[in-house]
Amino acid sequence: MSKTNSNSMTSLLIAALNNEDLEFRSAMLKYLKEQTKTDIPEKTVFYDGTHQTLLYKEMNGKEIDIIAREPGKRKPVLMIEVKTGLWENLQESQNKGGEYQKTAEKYGIPLIYIIPRYYAHESGIPSNSKKIEWETILSIARKQGTYLAAQIENFVEISEDEGTLTEEERNLLTEQDVLKEVYDTKQTILDIISDLLKKRKEVSSQEDQYGVGWNYKYGKNSFFLGFNPWHNGERFFSLCIQEDASTDKDDKLYYEDGWYFVPVQGSDCVEGDEKVLTELRKVLKEKNIVIPKRFAKSLRSFYTLKAKIANLAADYAKSMDGMKYSEYEAGDDKGWCFGVDGYEYFLGLSFAHSIFSLDIHQSLVDKNKSKDLQEKENEDYYAFRLDKYTELFNSFVNSSSGEELQKNFNRLVDAAKKDADSYRKA
Repeated sequence: MSKTNSNSMTSLLIAALNNEDLEFRSAMLKYLKEQTKTDIPEKTVFYDGTHQTLLYKEMNGKEIDIIAREPGKRKPVLMIEVKTGLWENLQESQNKGGEYQKTAEKYGIPLIYIIPRYYAHESGIPSNSKKIEWETILSIARKQGTYLAAQIENFVEISEDEGTLTEEERNLLTEQDVLKEVYDTKQTILDIISDLLKKRKEVSSQEDQYGVGWNYKYGKNSFFLGFNPWHNGERFFSLCIQEDASTDKDDKLYYEDGWYFVPVQGSDCVEGDEKVLTELRKVLKEKNIVIPKRFAKSLRSFYTLKAKIANLAADYAKSMDGMKYSEYEAGDDKGWCFGVDGYEYFLGLSFAHSIFSLDIHQSLVDKNKSKDLQEKENEDYYAFRLDKYTELFNSFVNSSSGEELQKNFNRLVDAAKKDADSYRKA
């Protein structure tokens, strides 16, 4: 698949939405009306937000990707933000509580985020906005036979697995040593990077919200040091330098979408933040740390696996009458907390502990029965490992369709919940 490019895809989408000769436009207007429950006039025009800046003070000069307006009207019909890569960051203005959310709420403008399925930063999107998957837009484009379908396939990181688990995702769930190896490798490298950056007073560092590296500023440059999920091979573990006026192009550096990439291993290039890069390579050599060849692929797959399991758990929770539930994400744990009749559970994937489990809070368990349970390290839950239910687990990981995956997931969790319930206090 070609590299992702939000700017190019935004321009192509705007052109298609404004082309009255395309059936795609009318189909999309109908779809947007249904999703936002808003009356979108047939004459609505879609503008590039960088050229049609919203002057509301709440926007604070920030530029959203697409603004939809009825000709002659100041207030937008829609505000649309576009993300084409699974790990493309949300800026502060785009996050919960940011300028986009404040503007949309105050002026009653529907806010839409167009994202790939399993978008890694989905939890940061404002809850009052509408999320639309590129996969749905691709389906509409294909039905209408428009050129846009090929462009989406080229510029967007789409997932056409129909909800099933990929081979790599199955490996992560069924081969516990692989999941642990990926976690330990990632954590070791991040700890080394953290220690290196803390020594530099002039560096203000902050761990990326998905735990794959550190963003920091030094002088006039912005850097990212860590694992880059949108790359393969040696570029996967790299120092990334954001392009600006003070950056000189160098043939030795990889370049993509406004960033230069300096491989940490397998290259003698020391451009960019030379001191940090040199120190990092020295520590890796001293500790004899070698990143496994399968690491890049496995780490990449883990984030989509987390999203899939969280979605399956959400659907499971919603299907139960009277259940209170909420999305939960802390560190590498991703899933859903839910409660029934005063009992608290967590259902999801714990990357750090290499388990896929249904967990029940220890305060709810009969102490006389708890001695034969596995307690999650440093946590207040007992874990009922779902891989222990062999037949149901195998049916789940080998499901051939999204519908079958959800059905088998529900059966697996029901069995674990029944088991967990037998340990509850009377």
